[in-house]
Amino acid sequence: MRIAFISYEFPPETGKGGIGTYVKQIAAALSVLSWDVHVFAGSYSSGFSQKKEGYWIHTIQCNNAHEFALKVVDGFDHYHTIEKFDLIESAEINGNALLIKKKYPDLPLVVRLHAPNYLVENLKNRYLPFFASCDLY
Repeated sequence: MRIAFISYEFPPETGKGGIGTYVKQIAAALSVLSWDVHVFAGSYSSGFSQKKEGYWIHTIQCNNAHEFALKVVDGFDHYHTIEKFDLIESAEINGNALLIKKKYPDLPLVVRLHAPNYLVENLKNRYLPFFASCDLY
């Protein structure tokens, strides 16, 4: 099985949370099963490809998640042309794989759902006193 993970977030540079951590762990786990795993991730500093921990990491130099979603298509095209991917997976946040899916409509896409961005941002901007949270239990 040849799979591509499309994720702007990936440790250490852009992986600040759960999405990047998940991608790193699942890429390593699937590569142990002899899957051909490729991770396309964002990078502030440079674009490079290297095999690490049994899977390929292809970084796309960009300034933010929106720019990554635009630029990742070319990087993906290069490796998809060499050998076709069987499947792509991406989180729904920022639509990282949207343009790839539009270009390759027959390529299966697994969309990994995380908390909706509007909900995360809304909850981060609310103050809940410590003792109020104690009343919940």
